[in-house]
Amino acid sequence: MSAETKANLDAAIAAHIADECEGDLTGAWVVVTETTSLAEMDADKSAWFTATRDMQSNFTTDGLLYAALKVQRGTHEDD
Repeated sequence: MSAETKANLDAAIAAHIADECEGDLTGAWVVVTETTSLAEMDADKSAWFTATRDMQSNFTTDGLLYAALKVQRGTHEDD
């Protein structure tokens, strides 16, 4: 991902959080997407792509993904 695209993504995430959660700041973030090509779609092949905030540790990224999985499964409890 180019530095310009990543900066735009970071700015878009920060703007979204500012709109949705007044007064909150964006901390760590993870974007995960499934990718495929038209040629491989028929073969049911895909891959995945992730992007994270600059200088974000793998530990933090793993924690965000784990928390998202718990929310998706309905097992997350607010602390």
